[in-house]
Amino acid sequence: MLGSGTKRREMLIKISTRYRGCRNNSGPACMIRSKKKKYNVLLLILTIISGLCFVTVGITEAKTMPSVSSSTRSVKILHQSKLPSNQTTLVGDAMDQPEQKTEPEPTPSPPSINKPIPAPEPTPAPQKPVLPQGTLLVVDKNKFMLSFYQDGQKVESYSAGIGKHQPETETPTGQFEVIARAINPPLHQGEQVIPGGDPKNALGPRALWLNAGINVPDSIGIHGTSAGASVGRPQTEGCVQLNNSDICTLFNQVPVGTPVWIGTSDQLADWGI
Repeated sequence: MLGSGTKRREMLIKISTRYRGCRNNSGPACMIRSKKKKYNVLLLILTIISGLCFVTVGITEAKTMPSVSSSTRSVKILHQSKLPSNQTTLVGDAMDQPEQKTEPEPTPSPPSINKPIPAPEPTPAPQKPVLPQGTLLVVDKNKFMLSFYQDGQKVESYSAGIGKHQPETETPTGQFEVIARAINPPLHQGEQVIPGGDPKNALGPRALWLNAGINVPDSIGIHGTSAGASVGRPQTEGCVQLNNSDICTLFNQVPVGTPVWIGTSDQLADWGI
């Protein structure tokens, strides 16, 4: 019993001592509790400070975002008002997309200095028209000349008269051919007919009719003159006129179908004369 009482007293003394230490903020237990309280207070203060920082950042972003979104929205509305309704969505989507940076095109490298430059190909000369083979008669209206060609070569030239410089009597220009030949052709002047061989007959002793004009005997032809008439100027009603001796010489060498080219010097040059 005494032993148990002694133990009880010792335990009470220990308890009272602890109590007094806690009340006086002394003793190991009270010191540990005090440190925990200080740590908790410091942690609470840090938590409050960090929370205030997050709140400040959130308020700043909230103030900035409405102005940006409103400006973007105003730009979208402006573009949408100017475009048709079917393109409004496309413009809004394009505004939201980031700008694409265009890369500069690569600069081509200069050609090598040592590389030989090929010489340009020579331009082919224009081909000269080929004159028909066989017999060809050429009348130059500027020179008042009729030339006789054989197989592309000039054989003889004769002084010639041509039509007067009037619309109704101008010698026609073009490429014709002989369609008829006549010896001592008659001359029709309205209802009057001057027989062939008559000195007053302006057609002379021979005539080569061409497919120009109306019809034989009223078509354009190459013929002689009346007795004593001269040639070499614009004097006829459209025909080509030669001296009687020249038309007789030419007549024997020109068959039906012979081409006859009549034109100015420039036109004949274009045809290869």
